[in-house]
Amino acid sequence: MSRNLRPTLLIFFPIFFIVIELVVYFYATLGPISFAALLLVCIPLFVVNPAINLIVLMLALTFQSVLISIVSPFFEGRADLSLVQGLHFSIILATALVGVLTIGFNRKLRRDIGWDRLFFILWLIMLVNLFYLAYGVAKNGSVSAVIYFRNTTSVLLMVIIGWYLGAKLSRDNFLTVISAVLTAAVIYGLFEFFMTRSLYSLINADSFFRLKYEGRYDISGLEDVLEFAKRPFLNLAVLEEIGLTTFRLSGPNMHAISYAYICSFALVFFAINKAYVRMALSFFILLAIQAKGPLFVIVLAFIGLVLTRKKTSFGWPVYFGLNVVYSVAAFIIGTATRDFHVIGLMGGVLGFLRNPFGYGLGAGGNLAREEFSWSDAQNAGAAAFGVESAVGVLLYQVGIATFIFLFFYFRLSIWSENRMRSIPEISAYRIMPLMGIAIVFNGLFQEEAYNFFSLGFVFFFCMALIANFPIVRSVKASSHDTNFPEVTAQA
Repeated sequence: MSRNLRPTLLIFFPIFFIVIELVVYFYATLGPISFAALLLVCIPLFVVNPAINLIVLMLALTFQSVLISIVSPFFEGRADLSLVQGLHFSIILATALVGVLTIGFNRKLRRDIGWDRLFFILWLIMLVNLFYLAYGVAKNGSVSAVIYFRNTTSVLLMVIIGWYLGAKLSRDNFLTVISAVLTAAVIYGLFEFFMTRSLYSLINADSFFRLKYEGRYDISGLEDVLEFAKRPFLNLAVLEEIGLTTFRLSGPNMHAISYAYICSFALVFFAINKAYVRMALSFFILLAIQAKGPLFVIVLAFIGLVLTRKKTSFGWPVYFGLNVVYSVAAFIIGTATRDFHVIGLMGGVLGFLRNPFGYGLGAGGNLAREEFSWSDAQNAGAAAFGVESAVGVLLYQVGIATFIFLFFYFRLSIWSENRMRSIPEISAYRIMPLMGIAIVFNGLFQEEAYNFFSLGFVFFFCMALIANFPIVRSVKASSHDTNFPEVTAQA
């Protein structure tokens, strides 16, 4: 990897932490005007220096919650916390805006990176999302609707950002930043595992989690946080029955499942780059988080890598079939054990069957915080609405439009793998879109599967590497590809 960006990283890591901490602190005293000030500073800075843009974006996605936690005692309630947690979304919006304007007004750049067709499809999906936002605001209230708009838009924006930054930065510089941030995220996990009390006291974790779970769980101090974080290993009910529990890490983004996806990506990334010590540490942290979904994603992706190592007619169908078998098995086992992910998925499916049009963004889901009894849902075999399942929530909120999202996710993953296979310099990373396929299927059982840290980050990474190589269009596009341009690497 390139060394020329390392001095920049050493400078901007601490500067970013200080600046974002000041923004969060001033929000506590000045309100949302601090966000506007951040955007006014970020947009021109991002235009001038895309490398700084990448550094700020990656650190915001990964470490924002820790910085918020430090000043969380200044917040009065969960509403303040929820609003300030949109800070990273402000940075994402600023980056996406810079990307759209930069590429949109540069015809040669659009042609070289194959932007036009991709952007057209993204725009259509975004219009659908905006429609359901308006519908959700009218039906479910602005707060919940905007929160879920942020979630459903995140993957699309990360695609745009990856395409833009990949076109503007060298591959070595891009990979250097990714490696540095992933390493920092893993190191944080080690501190959390071995120095839990000291770290949590330093960042005021009890205050953060008290606000986060306000109205749902009673957290009055550090001991309550530590007790709340205890889980049976891999959330296996049989281990819970015999009282075998362990401490579950939350990571720098203060969310265990999202952190697990970051570590799963880190494990694969470090394996590709033969950084075996960091790979092993990533696996250790992943086990300490105790999330089954990301572990299955890694296993499925490596199997997919073997199945598709040669471009044959059966590789992809077999890999899809394997993901279907995994999903069916998980559904059958989850139904038998009354697992809340399966119950949440069924809530979305039944809601979709009652109203295929959907109930609008903000209806149901974990983030909307609609109250219901899990015991009643387990007895009924389904939740009252879509929850704990990304697919279930989408079916409940946007109805039949869910299949537009899923088609795009699947098609983009396949297209990315084909492009990366055709470019020797990045072909080693073609496992990433295979992870994307597994994550899309895993969205049946995890609501966090379709956010910035999981599917969004995979697409961001793939798009950045692909956009780094100019392309030329074939004279005649392949008949099986009607959604993305048929392209080859340009010498």
